[in-house]
Amino acid sequence: MTIKKELYDEKSLIYGTSNLVCTCDVLPTCGNFTLGEMYGFRHRIDAIDLMDNCGQIVTISEKEFDICFNQCGEAVTTVSHPMMYDTTEYRIYLILEQDTCNLQEIKAYAKVCHVNYIQAKKALTNQKNLITSGDACEVKEILYHLKQFQVHYEIEPQYPYEKELES
Repeated sequence: MTIKKELYDEKSLIYGTSNLVCTCDVLPTCGNFTLGEMYGFRHRIDAIDLMDNCGQIVTISEKEFDICFNQCGEAVTTVSHPMMYDTTEYRIYLILEQDTCNLQEIKAYAKVCHVNYIQAKKALTNQKNLITSGDACEVKEILYHLKQFQVHYEIEPQYPYEKELES
């Protein structure tokens, strides 16, 4: 068996990071995995981070991990993206184009914050609206959804991985 290689360009990789490996026995509810393939993973408190076939970092509960993956228990040297180890707390703000929110801004806020359009419109009262905060992996997921809409946003502090998301 071979371990799936992450889909990042060489200049953005960190080499020589030790991870545990597992095989996928049952497809989990999220991510893009292949039955029988091996994946590197790392433990979090009450959760597991895995990198799926698309290079996305997927966080699943320990319970789902135990159901879907068979931990091989051996450490291997793998290629890992620095985002996996970035613990910086990033804040994402939705910036309104005008004094009142437009339909794209309402839809974007509703999608990211998991609220309906009425709740989103009520929440968008300022020119600069905090949407959420999180680590680098969580921000990547939010940006994936935000980029589906034509809206302006800011990330504080500066998010060093944004150019990678555009390619």
